[in-house]
Amino acid sequence: VAQFARTATRDYELRGKTIKAGEHVGLMYASSNFDEEIFDQPEVFNIQRKPNRHLAFGTGPHQCLGLLLARLEMRLFFSAFIPRIKSMSLAGEPERLRASFVYGFKHLPIRFELHDAESLRSSA
Repeated sequence: VAQFARTATRDYELRGKTIKAGEHVGLMYASSNFDEEIFDQPEVFNIQRKPNRHLAFGTGPHQCLGLLLARLEMRLFFSAFIPRIKSMSLAGEPERLRASFVYGFKHLPIRFELHDAESLRSSA
């Protein structure tokens, strides 16, 4: 989900700005994940960042229902598939999904070469 919109139910002050009851507020998730007050070097991809308080899956009552499945899929991918990859590169131009509500790729062509079975056995 790329953005979320809400209507303020009461006056609220946020970082010196007043949001009045009834005003519409938009949250751009991608922007919040680059908040320098929360993330050290937010523009750097760091898969081991801890703590990682990103909002990719939302939070609270609006948290993504697929969060646990997505985490399981990534854990399985990184533990089973990634060690088998010898090299990986783009195999063409990525095509981004153009939508106002979600982010992602429509096409992401990837070329990869796997280690041979013998080299996998010897590294185990």
